Amino acid sequence: MRKATYLTLNALYERKKVTAINAIEYENTRISNVISLLRNTHDIQIITDRVKTNNNKWYGSYKLEQSEENLRKVRLLLTNQDEVQKS
Repeated sequence: MRKATYLTLNALYERKKVTAINAIEYENTRISNVISLLRNTHDIQIITDRVKTNNNKWYGSYKLEQSEENLRKVRLLLTNQDEVQKS
């Protein structure tokens, strides 16, 4: 798993604000690509809220669905990645 993907997934798990505007905090400039990867490849359920800016543009704000099954998948991915980084 790429570092940007790991950082984004961990932030979602910790219920931090994950948006297109603060994506650089997670070493990413295309947060929507990471969200798509998590949804499509890892079957992680992520909720997208649309946020309107002052200049009438929209961006995505992402939250992890808090179901037990979804959280279990996320914990497993994060744990596996931690083990890979240690070795």
